[in-house]
Amino acid sequence: LFASPQHTEYTLALFSLMKKKDSKSALELIQKSIDIFPHDIRFNLAYLTLLTSEQLSKEWLLLLDKVNAASAPYRNNAREMLKSLLLYQLERNPLVLVIVVERYLEIFPQQHRVRLVLATHYEKQGALKEAHRHFSQLLAAKRLLDEGLGEIATIEIGYLAAWDETLRKRLSSLL
Repeated sequence: LFASPQHTEYTLALFSLMKKKDSKSALELIQKSIDIFPHDIRFNLAYLTLLTSEQLSKEWLLLLDKVNAASAPYRNNAREMLKSLLLYQLERNPLVLVIVVERYLEIFPQQHRVRLVLATHYEKQGALKEAHRHFSQLLAAKRLLDEGLGEIATIEIGYLAAWDETLRKRLSSLL
């Protein structure tokens, strides 16, 4: 029944039940599901929840490479799901997953919350050079945002909306 793209939800629910009872069967189900549904990242993420600490880093990096090679819409869809599991697992395996978080930030550099978590982790570990690099990037992003907001905030929204509506009408009359 689960060997059809119409049954991804069923397969994920079945996996959740099996994971609690029999992790070997759950692993087999997920591996088969990854083959059947290669573009559904949820199966890859479920697979990551079954791995040992020794396997995590390698498999995460493979998945991030797959996501990075995919189309922009796929990457955008995957970004938040990846972030959620990565931050969850980072709390439990910080030394194993630091390199994975670095790779995630190469692919998704605007993920400031992840960068903050990593910078804080580095500071706690005494890796001050790495912590400083990430905190500096956060500060630069925050300054850029604040400077941009300062200028745009002086322009009234009604003024911009009026121009938008007027120009849209003028353009449509030319067609």
